[in-house]
Amino acid sequence: MGYLLNVIGYLIKAWSLEQGAKRENARRFVIYQLLVIVGGFKLCRRRAPKGQRIMYVKICGIRRQEDALIAAELGADAIGLLVGQRHNSPDFVSATVVRNIARALPPSVEAVLVTHVEDADELERLLQESEITTVQLHSEIAPSSVEYLRGRLPNLKIFKSINIISADSVAYPEAFEQLVDGFVLDSINVATNQVGGTGKKHDWSVSRQIVMRYSEIPIILAGGLNSENVRSAIECVRPFGVDVNSGTKASDGFKDPRKMEAFIVQAKRFAKPQT
Repeated sequence: MGYLLNVIGYLIKAWSLEQGAKRENARRFVIYQLLVIVGGFKLCRRRAPKGQRIMYVKICGIRRQEDALIAAELGADAIGLLVGQRHNSPDFVSATVVRNIARALPPSVEAVLVTHVEDADELERLLQESEITTVQLHSEIAPSSVEYLRGRLPNLKIFKSINIISADSVAYPEAFEQLVDGFVLDSINVATNQVGGTGKKHDWSVSRQIVMRYSEIPIILAGGLNSENVRSAIECVRPFGVDVNSGTKASDGFKDPRKMEAFIVQAKRFAKPQT
Protein backbone atom coordinates (compact mmCIF):
# COMPACT_ATOMS: atom_id res chain seq x y z
CA MET A 1 0.00 0.00 0.00
CA GLY A 2 2.84 2.38 0.82
CA TYR A 3 4.39 1.89 -2.63
CA LEU A 4 1.01 2.52 -4.26
CA LEU A 5 0.55 5.77 -2.37
CA ASN A 6 4.05 6.87 -3.39
CA VAL A 7 3.30 6.12 -7.02
CA ILE A 8 0.04 8.07 -6.86
CA GLY A 9 1.82 11.02 -5.25
CA TYR A 10 4.54 11.02 -7.89
CA LEU A 11 1.97 10.80 -10.69
CA ILE A 12 0.09 13.79 -9.32
CA LYS A 13 3.30 15.80 -9.05
CA ALA A 14 4.43 14.89 -12.56
CA TRP A 15 1.12 15.68 -14.25
CA SER A 16 0.88 19.00 -12.42
CA LEU A 17 4.12 20.26 -13.95
CA GLU A 18 3.97 23.97 -14.69
CA GLN A 19 1.77 25.01 -17.62
CA GLY A 20 3.48 24.65 -20.95
CA ALA A 21 5.40 21.50 -19.99
CA LYS A 22 5.37 18.80 -22.64
CA ARG A 23 3.50 15.59 -21.97
CA GLU A 24 6.61 13.62 -22.90
CA ASN A 25 8.58 15.38 -20.15
CA ALA A 26 5.96 14.46 -17.58
CA ARG A 27 5.88 10.86 -18.84
CA ARG A 28 9.66 10.56 -18.48
CA PHE A 29 9.47 11.95 -14.95
CA VAL A 30 6.82 9.40 -13.97
CA ILE A 31 8.96 6.59 -15.37
CA TYR A 32 11.93 7.81 -13.39
CA GLN A 33 9.92 7.96 -10.18
CA LEU A 34 8.83 4.36 -10.72
CA LEU A 35 12.51 3.48 -11.10
CA VAL A 36 13.16 5.19 -7.78
CA ILE A 37 10.58 2.99 -6.09
CA VAL A 38 11.28 -0.37 -7.71
CA GLY A 39 14.66 0.08 -9.37
CA GLY A 40 16.91 0.94 -6.49
CA PHE A 41 17.67 4.63 -7.05
CA LYS A 42 18.74 6.24 -3.79
CA LEU A 43 16.90 9.25 -2.43
CA CYS A 44 19.53 10.99 -0.33
CA ARG A 45 17.63 12.18 2.74
CA ARG A 46 20.30 11.59 5.37
CA ARG A 47 20.10 13.32 8.71
CA ALA A 48 23.30 14.70 10.15
CA PRO A 49 24.52 13.52 13.54
CA LYS A 50 23.68 15.90 16.36
CA GLY A 51 25.79 19.04 16.19
CA GLN A 52 26.72 18.44 12.57
CA ARG A 53 25.26 19.22 9.16
CA ILE A 54 25.19 17.38 5.86
CA MET A 55 27.02 18.85 2.87
CA TYR A 56 25.01 21.38 0.83
CA VAL A 57 24.65 20.25 -2.81
CA LYS A 58 23.68 22.37 -5.80
CA ILE A 59 22.99 20.93 -9.26
CA CYS A 60 23.67 23.67 -11.80
CA GLY A 61 22.80 24.08 -15.47
CA ILE A 62 19.23 22.78 -15.15
CA ARG A 63 17.18 23.49 -18.28
CA ARG A 64 14.10 21.28 -17.87
CA GLN A 65 11.45 20.87 -15.21
CA GLU A 66 11.79 17.11 -15.04
CA ASP A 67 15.52 17.38 -14.40
CA ALA A 68 14.87 19.89 -11.63
CA LEU A 69 12.29 17.64 -9.97
CA ILE A 70 14.52 14.59 -10.23
CA ALA A 71 17.38 16.54 -8.62
CA ALA A 72 15.00 17.57 -5.84
CA GLU A 73 13.81 14.01 -5.26
CA LEU A 74 17.40 12.77 -5.12
CA GLY A 75 18.23 15.18 -2.31
CA ALA A 76 19.72 18.29 -3.95
CA ASP A 77 19.51 21.39 -1.77
CA ALA A 78 19.51 23.82 -4.69
CA ILE A 79 19.45 23.98 -8.47
CA GLY A 80 21.19 26.53 -10.65
CA LEU A 81 19.26 28.15 -13.52
CA LEU A 82 21.34 30.12 -16.02
CA VAL A 83 19.96 33.39 -17.42
CA GLY A 84 21.69 36.41 -18.93
CA GLN A 85 24.53 35.00 -21.02
CA ARG A 86 27.75 36.88 -21.83
CA HIS A 87 30.21 33.98 -22.14
CA ASN A 88 30.23 30.62 -23.92
CA SER A 89 27.79 28.10 -22.42
CA PRO A 90 25.09 25.74 -23.75
CA ASP A 91 23.03 25.89 -20.55
CA PHE A 92 21.34 29.29 -20.65
CA VAL A 93 17.57 29.61 -20.89
CA SER A 94 15.02 32.42 -20.77
CA ALA A 95 13.68 34.08 -17.64
CA THR A 96 10.27 32.58 -18.44
CA VAL A 97 11.64 29.03 -18.51
CA VAL A 98 13.44 29.70 -15.25
CA ARG A 99 10.28 31.00 -13.60
CA ASN A 100 8.30 27.92 -14.62
CA ILE A 101 11.00 25.57 -13.34
CA ALA A 102 11.33 27.46 -10.05
CA ARG A 103 7.57 27.39 -9.48
CA ALA A 104 7.56 23.60 -9.86
CA LEU A 105 10.18 23.03 -7.15
CA PRO A 106 9.28 21.88 -3.64
CA PRO A 107 9.87 24.51 -0.91
CA SER A 108 12.85 22.55 0.43
CA VAL A 109 14.88 23.16 -2.75
CA GLU A 110 16.37 26.57 -3.49
CA ALA A 111 16.26 28.00 -7.02
CA VAL A 112 19.39 30.01 -7.81
CA LEU A 113 19.55 32.38 -10.77
CA VAL A 114 23.08 32.13 -12.19
CA THR A 115 24.03 35.00 -14.49
CA HIS A 116 26.84 36.74 -16.36
CA VAL A 117 24.99 40.06 -16.25
CA GLU A 118 26.85 42.90 -14.52
CA ASP A 119 24.36 45.77 -14.78
CA ALA A 120 22.37 46.08 -11.55
CA ASP A 121 19.20 47.35 -13.24
CA GLU A 122 19.20 44.45 -15.70
CA LEU A 123 19.82 42.03 -12.83
CA GLU A 124 16.83 43.44 -10.97
CA ARG A 125 14.67 43.00 -14.08
CA LEU A 126 15.77 39.36 -14.54
CA LEU A 127 15.12 38.57 -10.89
CA GLN A 128 11.67 40.10 -11.01
CA GLU A 129 10.79 38.28 -14.26
CA SER A 130 12.01 34.94 -12.93
CA GLU A 131 10.55 35.44 -9.41
CA ILE A 132 13.75 34.04 -7.91
CA THR A 133 15.19 35.42 -4.66
CA THR A 134 18.71 33.96 -4.79
CA VAL A 135 21.30 35.04 -7.35
CA GLN A 136 24.79 33.81 -8.22
CA LEU A 137 26.80 36.61 -9.85
CA HIS A 138 29.07 34.76 -12.25
CA SER A 139 30.75 37.88 -13.63
CA GLU A 140 33.27 40.60 -12.88
CA ILE A 141 30.56 42.84 -11.46
CA ALA A 142 31.84 45.78 -9.42
CA PRO A 143 31.33 45.82 -5.63
CA SER A 144 29.45 49.13 -6.01
CA SER A 145 26.92 47.44 -8.32
CA VAL A 146 26.43 44.61 -5.83
CA GLU A 147 25.84 47.18 -3.10
CA TYR A 148 23.31 48.99 -5.31
CA LEU A 149 21.51 45.70 -6.08
CA ARG A 150 21.40 44.88 -2.37
CA GLY A 151 19.82 48.27 -1.70
CA ARG A 152 17.19 47.71 -4.38
CA LEU A 153 16.40 44.14 -3.28
CA PRO A 154 17.22 43.92 0.45
CA ASN A 155 15.81 40.38 0.82
CA LEU A 156 17.87 38.99 -2.05
CA LYS A 157 20.41 36.27 -1.24
CA ILE A 158 23.61 36.93 -3.19
CA PHE A 159 26.45 34.56 -4.05
CA LYS A 160 29.53 35.86 -5.84
CA SER A 161 31.65 33.62 -8.03
CA ILE A 162 35.43 33.60 -7.64
CA ASN A 163 37.51 32.42 -10.58
CA ILE A 164 40.38 30.38 -9.13
CA ILE A 165 43.36 31.24 -11.32
CA SER A 166 46.37 31.48 -8.99
CA ALA A 167 47.32 32.21 -5.40
CA ASP A 168 46.38 35.83 -6.10
CA SER A 169 42.73 34.70 -6.18
CA VAL A 170 42.76 34.41 -2.38
CA ALA A 171 42.54 38.18 -1.95
CA TYR A 172 39.75 38.73 -4.50
CA PRO A 173 36.75 37.98 -2.22
CA GLU A 174 37.74 40.66 0.29
CA ALA A 175 36.01 43.48 -1.61
CA PHE A 176 32.72 41.54 -1.56
CA GLU A 177 32.85 39.93 1.87
CA GLN A 178 30.46 42.40 3.52
CA LEU A 179 28.14 42.58 0.50
CA VAL A 180 27.25 38.96 -0.27
CA ASP A 181 25.87 35.89 1.47
CA GLY A 182 28.42 33.45 0.10
CA PHE A 183 31.06 32.67 -2.52
CA VAL A 184 31.26 30.05 -5.27
CA LEU A 185 34.81 28.99 -6.14
CA ASP A 186 34.91 27.96 -9.79
CA SER A 187 37.20 27.26 -12.73
CA ILE A 188 37.65 29.42 -15.81
CA ASN A 189 38.68 28.44 -19.34
CA VAL A 190 39.97 31.50 -21.17
CA ALA A 191 40.59 29.52 -24.37
CA THR A 192 36.91 28.60 -24.72
CA ASN A 193 35.54 31.80 -23.10
CA GLN A 194 33.88 29.77 -20.34
CA VAL A 195 33.41 30.98 -16.78
CA GLY A 196 31.94 27.99 -15.00
CA GLY A 197 30.66 24.81 -16.58
CA THR A 198 34.17 24.09 -17.84
CA GLY A 199 34.41 20.52 -16.60
CA LYS A 200 37.91 21.38 -15.39
CA LYS A 201 39.31 21.33 -11.87
CA HIS A 202 41.35 24.18 -10.44
CA ASP A 203 43.99 24.22 -7.71
CA TRP A 204 42.07 23.04 -4.64
CA SER A 205 44.84 24.24 -2.34
CA VAL A 206 43.96 27.83 -3.34
CA SER A 207 40.29 27.15 -2.61
CA ARG A 208 41.27 25.73 0.77
CA GLN A 209 43.11 28.97 1.57
CA ILE A 210 40.00 30.97 0.70
CA VAL A 211 37.81 28.78 2.94
CA MET A 212 40.23 29.27 5.82
CA ARG A 213 40.61 33.03 5.29
CA TYR A 214 36.89 33.78 4.92
CA SER A 215 35.63 31.32 7.49
CA GLU A 216 32.58 33.37 8.53
CA ILE A 217 30.84 33.14 5.16
CA PRO A 218 29.49 30.05 3.33
CA ILE A 219 31.76 28.95 0.49
CA ILE A 220 30.69 26.53 -2.23
CA LEU A 221 33.23 24.59 -4.28
CA ALA A 222 32.65 24.12 -8.02
CA GLY A 223 34.75 23.38 -11.07
CA GLY A 224 35.20 19.96 -12.65
CA LEU A 225 33.48 18.05 -9.86
CA ASN A 226 31.89 14.65 -10.38
CA SER A 227 30.92 11.60 -8.34
CA GLU A 228 34.45 10.20 -8.56
CA ASN A 229 36.33 13.23 -7.20
CA VAL A 230 33.84 15.05 -4.98
CA ARG A 231 34.87 13.19 -1.82
CA SER A 232 38.53 14.11 -2.34
CA ALA A 233 37.53 17.69 -3.10
CA ILE A 234 35.54 18.00 0.11
CA GLU A 235 38.30 16.44 2.19
CA CYS A 236 40.84 18.87 0.73
CA VAL A 237 38.85 22.13 0.67
CA ARG A 238 36.29 21.63 3.48
CA PRO A 239 33.67 23.89 1.87
CA PHE A 240 30.15 24.67 3.03
CA GLY A 241 28.82 22.99 -0.10
CA VAL A 242 29.56 21.68 -3.57
CA ASP A 243 28.22 22.67 -6.98
CA VAL A 244 28.18 20.48 -10.11
CA ASN A 245 27.16 21.02 -13.71
CA SER A 246 29.07 19.13 -16.41
CA GLY A 247 29.73 16.22 -14.04
CA THR A 248 26.02 15.35 -14.11
CA LYS A 249 25.34 15.69 -17.84
CA ALA A 250 24.20 12.97 -20.21
CA SER A 251 25.35 12.71 -23.83
CA ASP A 252 22.40 14.84 -24.97
CA GLY A 253 23.50 17.76 -22.77
CA PHE A 254 20.65 17.40 -20.30
CA LYS A 255 20.96 15.85 -16.85
CA ASP A 256 21.70 12.19 -16.28
CA PRO A 257 19.70 10.93 -13.28
CA ARG A 258 22.28 8.28 -12.43
CA LYS A 259 25.10 10.82 -12.41
CA MET A 260 23.08 13.18 -10.23
CA GLU A 261 22.27 10.35 -7.86
CA ALA A 262 25.90 9.24 -7.60
CA PHE A 263 27.15 12.78 -7.02
CA ILE A 264 24.60 13.61 -4.34
CA VAL A 265 25.15 10.34 -2.50
CA GLN A 266 28.93 10.79 -2.49
CA ALA A 267 28.78 14.45 -1.42
CA LYS A 268 26.30 13.86 1.38
CA ARG A 269 28.43 11.16 2.97
CA PHE A 270 30.21 14.04 4.63
CA ALA A 271 28.94 15.73 7.76
CA LYS A 272 30.80 18.62 9.36
CA PRO A 273 30.42 20.53 12.62
CA GLN A 274 27.80 23.24 12.61
CA THR A 275 29.08 26.77 13.11
